[in-house]
Amino acid sequence: MQSSISTVSYGQIRVITLNEPKKMNALSYELKQDLFTELQSLQFDQDIKVIILTGSGKAFCAGGDVKAMQKPYDAESIRRNMELSKHIIMLIRNCEKLVISMVNGVAAGAGMSLALATDLSIAEKNVKFILAFKNLGLIPDLGLHYYLPNIIGEKKAKKWFMDGASLTAMEALGEGLINEVVEEGAGMEYAIEMAQQLIEGPVDSFIVSKSLINQQSNDQIEKIMTLENMHQTLLRGNEDHLKRLQTFFAQRN
Repeated sequence: MQSSISTVSYGQIRVITLNEPKKMNALSYELKQDLFTELQSLQFDQDIKVIILTGSGKAFCAGGDVKAMQKPYDAESIRRNMELSKHIIMLIRNCEKLVISMVNGVAAGAGMSLALATDLSIAEKNVKFILAFKNLGLIPDLGLHYYLPNIIGEKKAKKWFMDGASLTAMEALGEGLINEVVEEGAGMEYAIEMAQQLIEGPVDSFIVSKSLINQQSNDQIEKIMTLENMHQTLLRGNEDHLKRLQTFFAQRN
């Protein structure tokens, strides 16, 4: 079976591309399995020092797999799916590599969470960051209840969640959500240049600093994700979510 991600190496740099462009790289169970397997294998690859995570086509990642939400409600299956998401985030945070997200097109819902979980983030100028959870009667996940309040403050985070906020790349930069904004189409070249500078570094000391910083909050993030997963699993069986899901697909037909 064809993998839903693609990879390429440039010396000590590994580029991982979410590669389901027709689905806007939504986080299907299959894509998450492939991403988890790749990240796990890279833990033991001493030759790779920097990982660049990006998406193919018009999106970095459109968030959760909405089409899969049409399947009959199965709490245990949903819980396992959410646990896989948690493991991916913790691999990104705990791996002895520097992880750069090169965000292109759209980063919606869990796609925004995925970008925030990386060590450094670059966004192309046309990028939109979208908190679309309310449209489906669901909550932010993949640690977003940790990241946003800590970056922008509790009151603003709550307002963004309730509004279903949408931000341009420049707005995200101004809020401290990302590190750099580059011209459309220039993101990957810039990310590789940044990765090369990190390698020339001293990269090993940067990796130690990453580890020391992340260790201060890893327990909190993992706890938040466990709670997010529990509540998201319950909300997936909620009547309001099911009605909103129906409306979502009716509007697309």
